[in-house]
Amino acid sequence: MSDKTQKPDENRVGAESRLSRRDLLKTMGLAGAAASVAPLISATEAVAGPADARGRGVPFAAAANEGFPQAKHPNEIWSVDYAGNLFPGLRNGPALYAMFFPATGMHIEDNGSIKVADARNSVLRNISNLGDVTVFSGSTQQYPFRDGKQTEATFNSPNDIDKLSDGSYVVGDRENNAIRQVFPDGTVKTIAGQGNCKNKYNGDQAIGTQGTLNRPLTLTAARQHTAWHSADTVYFADRDNQLIRKLVPNGDGTFALVTVAGTPPTTGSDPCGALVYYPGRVDGPANQARFRGACGVVLSPDERYLYVAERDNNVVRVIDLMENTVGTYAGVVMTGQGKGAYVDGPANTARFNGPSQIDYDNEGNLYVADRFNHVIRKITPSGNPMLGRTVETFAGVPMQSGRISGPANRAKFHEPWGLAVDRKNNLVFVGDTGNSRVAVIGAHKDIWPAFVERINKARAYEYARLMSAYRDYYQGEQQRDPQLPNAYGNEGVGERARPDGNLYSDAPRSTR
Repeated sequence: MSDKTQKPDENRVGAESRLSRRDLLKTMGLAGAAASVAPLISATEAVAGPADARGRGVPFAAAANEGFPQAKHPNEIWSVDYAGNLFPGLRNGPALYAMFFPATGMHIEDNGSIKVADARNSVLRNISNLGDVTVFSGSTQQYPFRDGKQTEATFNSPNDIDKLSDGSYVVGDRENNAIRQVFPDGTVKTIAGQGNCKNKYNGDQAIGTQGTLNRPLTLTAARQHTAWHSADTVYFADRDNQLIRKLVPNGDGTFALVTVAGTPPTTGSDPCGALVYYPGRVDGPANQARFRGACGVVLSPDERYLYVAERDNNVVRVIDLMENTVGTYAGVVMTGQGKGAYVDGPANTARFNGPSQIDYDNEGNLYVADRFNHVIRKITPSGNPMLGRTVETFAGVPMQSGRISGPANRAKFHEPWGLAVDRKNNLVFVGDTGNSRVAVIGAHKDIWPAFVERINKARAYEYARLMSAYRDYYQGEQQRDPQLPNAYGNEGVGERARPDGNLYSDAPRSTR
């Protein structure tokens, strides 16, 4: 067992480009940059023109490495920005120009694009495999609770997303206390819960929309038919009911709501009063087990085991779905949100602080967003699926928040919450909520070229729009371009974004 508390790294990784704003504008050229945003490719070519030996012919040059250290070898594990700007907000466009508020749960498509639950913006976003961010579903309004077409439906802090076999998606809509189904055209239908905060538990139901939920979070959809579930069964953490539950397809477009594990709430002496909950950490038969603040869930490759990241017990639990038993996979119980600790080593002595979302790679390793330790942890499997072998830090500086790209052991995150693994290449994507971004972790050779390309594209796009605005101003244009983000107006007061995602607010909001 080792306690790897590390000192702050004084050599900041990921310094900004050495080129000044004037240099960038000069490099782009007034004529090319002042053209409208439409000819983005030509603007990008103007920026990424011939580079000198030091690579200074582009805003961000692979040759110059722009303040980053050189990778020790091509397979060194690094973490870099994948999508999201420096600030929280709602803005579409090239991935590193776009804004989130914040990115939480993700689903990685077969073509490499990513669906993202953008929690406080209350919309679902899409990051295309070309690196462009758009709104996939949701109107940016939170009230009233409403199903319907892509731009009419409303969410309230959607936290996770997964995909069903028919191409539709399921979403844990936390503050609406509902599970939503979203079709490829963005249309939304509620399949469990009632979209309100009343009667937060009323038992299992043959029709999911007759049931009530209490802050459903992460979910995972079954792909296989087994003895214990059918394909498209949706497992989810009903967090504040302290339960693990599932939605079972009825075959007619509806889903039955069934409890998988945990001790359900009961009414007190006053049947009209508050519910009595039974949080705890009890292993054993599933119907006697107790959870405290379960957040992340993921099925094992054979779908027999369901792994649960349990934030408020600061452990990772496991449910044997065939035997209906619950065990502790990794960690030592330390009760309370943010009351955990940081220790690497054997799984049964390791310690976490707010494990949130989890996923596995194609070698069976589990990755955990260890939120309040500000790191990503890796649990290697043992021969027993109910017990992990070892826990190590995969990326991040333990107990130090920040936003730094570079070698994994020097990279920094701020309360990473979301996590998804692309099993085609084992790249790990992180919803870094405190930084309102999606980060990617992988071998340097696999992530660096795309990082450079995204930086250049975002900067070209940004400066083309700025120069267009300057041109309009000097030619006597009376009105400011309404699609440019207002960097000064209404700062810190929560200005809501336009439906097209161009205005933004940097007012902080909790994701707890």
